[in-house]
Order: sequence, then structure tokens, then C-alpha cells
Amino acid sequence: MENNYTDLFYGPVFSRRFKYSLGIDLIPYKNCSYDCIYCQLGRTTIKTVERKSFKNLNIVDFKKSLFEKIKREDTIDYLTFSGLGEPTLSTELKGLIKAAKEVSDIPVLVLTNGSLLFINEVFEDLKNADALKISLDAPNADVFKVINRPHESIEYEDTLKGLKNICEFFNGNIFIEIMLLKNINDSKENLFQFKNILNQLKSTNIKKIQINTPYRPSGVEEVYPPDEETLKEALRVLDFDSEIIKPADSKFKKEGDIFLRDKIIEICRRRPSTIKDLGSSTGASPNEIIKHVNILLNENKLKSKIYKEGRYYF
Repeated sequence: MENNYTDLFYGPVFSRRFKYSLGIDLIPYKNCSYDCIYCQLGRTTIKTVERKSFKNLNIVDFKKSLFEKIKREDTIDYLTFSGLGEPTLSTELKGLIKAAKEVSDIPVLVLTNGSLLFINEVFEDLKNADALKISLDAPNADVFKVINRPHESIEYEDTLKGLKNICEFFNGNIFIEIMLLKNINDSKENLFQFKNILNQLKSTNIKKIQINTPYRPSGVEEVYPPDEETLKEALRVLDFDSEIIKPADSKFKKEGDIFLRDKIIEICRRRPSTIKDLGSSTGASPNEIIKHVNILLNENKLKSKIYKEGRYYF
């Protein structure tokens, strides 16, 4: 197992929803309970539901490293457990959430695909977080198999059971993300099925229903966003405090050259990004980003791909 605290943290990254987020990555590359067709990281290499400790983390060292990381940054809006795999697979999650809250008063956010929420131990691990972002990509079992391609042991009804349970008993803020994919889960029938599920959730803590669309290239299959009329229809049908997630701009933040290149690598390791994406995430100007991306391309530390008339770096 690893004991590399440098690789554990990434960012802060400016996201479309949670502003400046310092990522905490507990899972090796693509250890996940799903193999989603839209995943920007590519195919799941180890599809698993086995919960275990993936990294040899000492709580005292973790707290010290996190404190030092926070101290070096101007702005952090969330400490976010996410990254290269499904964070609820880690049995270290509970202790590290507690440790993060002891280090600072920055709210702790966990990004989860929601697949394991029906397991009591997972709920116990998450209950001390300040916020959860939970994915709900499928309105029924058939679409679930098409989009999420779950581990063979995961049943769609169990994921709904877990979602309902955590929405009823979790005390923090909940954000539910629906990834809408053209001609896969965006029909009017599907939208009303989503609405029916949302109507069954008992929680005053659901802050937003976030409608997302694939705007980066998938490493798995070609997927496309719904058209604007369908997105407007989704907002109308869901009839919740819903929003369509779009790329956001950020304020300029001056970084040293090496530090900026390190940030670019951190971001591109986790998601294919355009020059504009990298500018939003780092706060640097497009010219600065282009300069450093070209250096990284020449050093073979980045690759690029044309997708939907845009160039993405990974």
C-alpha cells in the first residue's frame, strides 16, 4: 500500500458547483463499483464492491499534511473526498473525515456514485461529512445497466433504498446529480420517472438537483448532451430546486511556473480538460495555460485529443 501524502491531495480545483475544492483521493485509479459509459477517466480497471484500506495512512501524518496544504492556499471552499475511484470503497473514509474536521472548519464534501449507500457501515462513515454529492443517473433498472454498468452484486433497488435512507437521516447538505445523456435517459418518460423518485425522498436537506451533461470526452464510449429544449423540459418536469450545470469562470490567481504546471497535471490526470477548463480551475490566463501546456506536451507529460471541435488534454 501507498504512503504518499503528496499524491493524496490535488488542487484546489475550481469546479462548476463547489468553487475552490481541495481534493482528497483515497482510491487507486479506477477502482470503482460502476463502469459508467460517460466516465472521463476511461474504463473501470477493477470493478469491485470490496471495502478496504487502499492507502497506508497515519492519521497524525494525514492531519499534519492537510494542515500544511491548507496553510499554503489562499482559498479553499470545500475539502472534497473524490478522485480516481469511488471513495466509499475506502474503510479509512470515516476516520479521515473526522480528522479533516479537526484540522479546520472548512466544510467536508464527499462525491459518491451512491452505489453503496444501502450498506449501514457506509452510512456511518458518511454521517459526519458536511455535504454529499450523490449521483442518480438512471430512472429505472434497465437504464441503470446501460449507463452505470454496475458490479454484478449491485441491484438498482438497493441503490434507491440507500439514497432514500441517507436523504432521510443525513444531517448535512445533499446535492443530487443527474447526468442526462442524449437518447439514453432524457426521454419525457424517463424525466417523469426521475421526478417520481425525487418525490419519494424525505429530506429538507436536499439543496439542489444538479442536471449535468457530458461536456468532456468520455474515455469509454461516445456520449452526447441533450439539446437545449430537452434540458428546459427537464427543469420543468423535475420541478425541484434544480439547475443545469455549466462551466464557470474563476478569478485570476497568480501561481509560480512549476506550481502551475503541477496543478495542470493534477487536473488532467483526473479529467480531460480544455484550455478554458484549466484556466477556470487554476485561475491563470489562457496565454499562461497554453504556454505551460505546450511545455508539458513537449515533455510527454500530457497528451491531447480532439472532441466535439474542442481540444482536450489528459
